[in-house]
Amino acid sequence: MNDIDPKTPDSVVADILAETATDLAGEYMRLAENAPTPEAKEAAKAKMLEAWGRAYQNLDRDGMIAEIQRLNALLDEIESDPDDR
Repeated sequence: MNDIDPKTPDSVVADILAETATDLAGEYMRLAENAPTPEAKEAAKAKMLEAWGRAYQNLDRDGMIAEIQRLNALLDEIESDPDDR
């Protein structure tokens, strides 16, 4: 993700965080649906709930931006793993 412009309102940064967390939760749900074992399915579901909840923390602007970057890194990791497709 590109750097967030300092002029971007905090409310928009919060929206970006919510969308990113939702995208990551969706990826974990996809992994859960395709999990080879019940344990892997439960682990993916737990990560999905955690990812979705990340959007609803009480973070300041810098915290939101850091969380967006962290979640995007997790998304990149999932999307680049051929075993997860």
